[in-house]
Amino acid sequence: MNVNLNTIRHGAVENRWLIAILTVLTVFPFVAPPFIGSFYTVLMIEAMVFAIFALGYDIMMGYTGMISFGHAAYFGLGVYGGALTVLHLSEGLIPLLLVAVVLSAAFAFIVGYFSLRSTGVYFALITFAFAQILYEIVIRSSDFLGGNNGLTVSTPTLFASIEISEMMIYYIVFLTMVAVYIGARRLMNSPLGLIFQVIGENDQRAEFIGYNVDRYKHISFIISGMVSGLAGGLFVAAEGFASPDMLFWLFSGEIIIMVVFGGVGTLYGPMIGAGVFIYLETYLNSTFDAWQIILGLVFITVVLLFPQGLVGLLKDSDSLDSLSLERLRDQLTSRD
Repeated sequence: MNVNLNTIRHGAVENRWLIAILTVLTVFPFVAPPFIGSFYTVLMIEAMVFAIFALGYDIMMGYTGMISFGHAAYFGLGVYGGALTVLHLSEGLIPLLLVAVVLSAAFAFIVGYFSLRSTGVYFALITFAFAQILYEIVIRSSDFLGGNNGLTVSTPTLFASIEISEMMIYYIVFLTMVAVYIGARRLMNSPLGLIFQVIGENDQRAEFIGYNVDRYKHISFIISGMVSGLAGGLFVAAEGFASPDMLFWLFSGEIIIMVVFGGVGTLYGPMIGAGVFIYLETYLNSTFDAWQIILGLVFITVVLLFPQGLVGLLKDSDSLDSLSLERLRDQLTSRD
């Protein structure tokens, strides 16, 4: 009974925080710019793009237990695929996103096919190697991909004729983020998602009871790559440029930090982690010279004190509130 009550309580906490965050994000473009300028609207768009990217990574790391050191490749493919679509095929947003997702899914299929023959650190190193190969190809293709300078593109259109304003791209990214979260949540409650979780807990046991572990890990890897590519497509649609830095291994490291920072295996935790990370990075970078040291100390503090990430902090806070209420109720009862 205690387990069920705790589960219900944590579910209520999750829903309460999600409703609060969604409410703020819904009204933000109408309320905030007159007071703090449009810079923070752009920052919010970037944070939501990275929230989608972090959620995509969590589908793989948090539920099937795989750690990739090359996931920037799928985000970067989404970025470059989207940019090339606008430059050479169509200026429409939907073709841009379709190309971004298909390219990333195809590359994830290839990388997963080879990398899943290994496990642990060897798997991570193979994903890292594929991403670095892609990075070098982009750097050396200055004529087609812009080399170190990257690509600059105009803002895509909606339905081939409607120009997309900053407000429109904000809500497009916002609604996409909500849709991806709902889709991921339904996936994890489906039979396929439950198999992912069984594999994440113990892949040898999953194989012993008859599941084709490699096949399901491959599916998880491809889904994760698709979501990452979608985030990349949204990024180039919003920001209008593609940089080779988005394929570099340091960028893969940042997404791992966002996921761990927020809370692995929770879906919404990495999204919160991405938002907090982007805001902290921007604020500290504009305020302190040694901002990376401060950001590192914040990350170490959260990891040591709250191994479940920021989500664990929220749960612990709720547990303390519940404990206080129970103590208060006991005191009132004893007085009676």
